[in-house]
Amino acid sequence: MVNSLEFSSTVTPRISGGKLPIKLHLLSPARQPVQVTQDLANFWRSTYLEVKKDLKGQYPKHWWPDDPMEAEPTARAKPRGS
Repeated sequence: MVNSLEFSSTVTPRISGGKLPIKLHLLSPARQPVQVTQDLANFWRSTYLEVKKDLKGQYPKHWWPDDPMEAEPTARAKPRGS
C-alpha cells in the first residue's frame, strides 16, 4: 500500500513489474476522497484546477498553488510569506 507520494508527483506507482497502475484516492484536507485516478500526470495537467476551485472555497485556510508542479511542499496550511 502507498500511504503518500511526493508532492506534485506525476509518476503513478505501478505493480506487477510495472504493468498495472495503482488506483489512487486523492484526499481533501479533511481526508475525504475528492478524486480517484490511475493517471497522476493527467490529474495535475487538467483535473487539479477543477478540484482546486471546489476545495479552495471549502478550505480557504489551505494553500492551493496555481502551479503545483513548481510549488514547494509544506506541512503548514499556508507557507510562510503567503
